[in-house]
Amino acid sequence: MSQRALTILQLNRTPDPQRLEQAYLASRKRYQRLTRNGPLKFYRHKLLAETINAYRILRDPRTPPTTNATPSIRARYARKYHSPPRTKAQIEDDFCREVIYRLEGDLIRFDSRRELLQLAHDEGIAVFRANMLIAQIVESVRTHGAFDSPIKDVAFRPRRKFHLRTALYIAVAAALMIDLLLVGWLS
Repeated sequence: MSQRALTILQLNRTPDPQRLEQAYLASRKRYQRLTRNGPLKFYRHKLLAETINAYRILRDPRTPPTTNATPSIRARYARKYHSPPRTKAQIEDDFCREVIYRLEGDLIRFDSRRELLQLAHDEGIAVFRANMLIAQIVESVRTHGAFDSPIKDVAFRPRRKFHLRTALYIAVAAALMIDLLLVGWLS
């Protein structure tokens, strides 16, 4: 769970208490920003809860004995036969949260993508479906402006002046061609 806690707070190794506090606050702010608008808002509660849990685990490295204890035969039987199985939607939701944990701005690094694809394989999600889920999360972040970008959607805005100028050039060129053809035909 310690490695997962590091992933949730986007840390490479267990930091000192001050750095851990900064990472927790930054992660909390980041997840609030990511889930402000769009379809990612449905992940907000779970993301923030897991951020708090990750912070607590890393802040107090001594794990309680119940976490490390091997469950009794009775507990394993109850978990296996009496707990409802996870549905495909729940598995994909968990996978989507893992994608959100690994986002850097609106990008996912290659090693993180490979890690996610391995996780998807372990959970029984097809490679194509996993790539589609990753792309949907990234596109949602890009579309809803949930990341800090120095350029706010400039590349995606149509430029009306450019289209008007191009249309004028084409009209002038067509008029010149027609004039040349008419002068040639009349003479």
